[in-house]
Amino acid sequence: MVFFVWGLRLLSSPDTARKGNILAAIGMGLAIVATMTMPMDGASNNYAWILGGMAVGGAIGWVAARKVAMTAMPQMVSIFNGLGGATAVVLAMVELMNLYNGDSHMEGGQLAISLAALVIGAITFTGSMLAYLKLDGKVKDKNVTLPFHQAINI
Repeated sequence: MVFFVWGLRLLSSPDTARKGNILAAIGMGLAIVATMTMPMDGASNNYAWILGGMAVGGAIGWVAARKVAMTAMPQMVSIFNGLGGATAVVLAMVELMNLYNGDSHMEGGQLAISLAALVIGAITFTGSMLAYLKLDGKVKDKNVTLPFHQAINI
């Protein structure tokens, strides 16, 4: 946690932004190692799948980061953000299907968190993909007004 906060603080200045990014990456690496080494009751920790997924995702991210022009970075960031939302949706659906099939038991708070992950992840994915399309010029940036829009405004 300290690495993330310190890294974010250093990101506030162009002179220290590189160091802040490195500190935040170290913090993320430590968080991943701590999570993977945490014992889980009744779970078959399949490290091969985890490490394989990290390797494939890291390779794709590395190639994309090297190939994408700096002017297209906002589009790439919106795609990565959308993929994070899609991941939350998939994980929430798996947990809810396990509950439906009787393979797991959830308390009320866990169910609420799974449902929130499903909704927030879907909104994040949809919004990020729309942002990508708008930033890339594939969707015209014009106002869309729904019929009776004043009735549904909060």
